[in-house]
Amino acid sequence: MSQVSVQHQRYKTLQSSLYHLHEAFINAGDEKQAEKIIQLLRKQEKEEFVIAFCGHFSAGKSSMINELMGSNNFARKSNSDKC
Repeated sequence: MSQVSVQHQRYKTLQSSLYHLHEAFINAGDEKQAEKIIQLLRKQEKEEFVIAFCGHFSAGKSSMINELMGSNNFARKSNSDKC
């Protein structure tokens, strides 16, 4: 099975799971959570993802981001030792 085929299958499986979860929230009368599932589905369709990096000072967060992005220009170390 090709890489594209596997990714497409995973996309369809996730989409189906989210739709079922949405239905469950609607049936339970939880409109707030149902709307959050709709928001997730929209983000999935747009291939929009948010990644957060957390850690202590000098833990390597900036280095990790720069490595993932293939550049040293995206995340920079702070000159301050305070938030």
